[in-house]
Amino acid sequence: MPQTEVGLSLSDLGLLQAAIVVERLRTANAAVIDLAAHRERFESGCRQLGIELPVTWSLDELSAECLQRHLEMSEEEELAIVWMATPGVAGKPTLLVHAQPLPWASIASLTSVGQELVVSDAQSVPAECWSPQIKTRSRLQYYRADRQAREQTGNELAAGLLPNADEGLTETSAANILVLHDGKLFSPPPEFILQGVSLRRSVRLAESMGVQVSYEHISFDMAL
Repeated sequence: MPQTEVGLSLSDLGLLQAAIVVERLRTANAAVIDLAAHRERFESGCRQLGIELPVTWSLDELSAECLQRHLEMSEEEELAIVWMATPGVAGKPTLLVHAQPLPWASIASLTSVGQELVVSDAQSVPAECWSPQIKTRSRLQYYRADRQAREQTGNELAAGLLPNADEGLTETSAANILVLHDGKLFSPPPEFILQGVSLRRSVRLAESMGVQVSYEHISFDMAL
């Protein structure tokens, strides 16, 4: 149905408590990529929040149907596919699957120019609150970090880079970070970051090229 007709109960726990597990996939050559990796992370997040999606709700089939409908109705050749699951109302979960156009202008700028980063006053949410392995819509810390970065730089594409309590750099609101130093790649320790699907691909590519990847504390000075 058109997005203007989508109804979501105001009693849904996703709205009341931001208890939402989310994945954002994208297509290449009109086919969703890394589907299995996204599904694994999404289902793990649902299990950790006790969201029991009915077995009849096939993410693969719903994604394929969503993609096909949008390709038939729009001129977009490539899209993002978003999954969102909530505990719903009275124990009945909610699942949303929808498509979005890819932000080509932003992607072009990030590819050709890079992205301006500002180390944020806001910290990453510690694992004692919830696991960073859950990709969730509870993102107030990311909002604060990006708002600070854009106010300081005047650049609407700037992003906040969040430290943890030990002042180690972790991630931005939309991306993992890797530091290349002396021919070696460094990533923050896995327990402090979301295990990004693109991060996994980057690590696989690096290792296939013989580049060593190390997971350790990344200080501000090291990043500079």
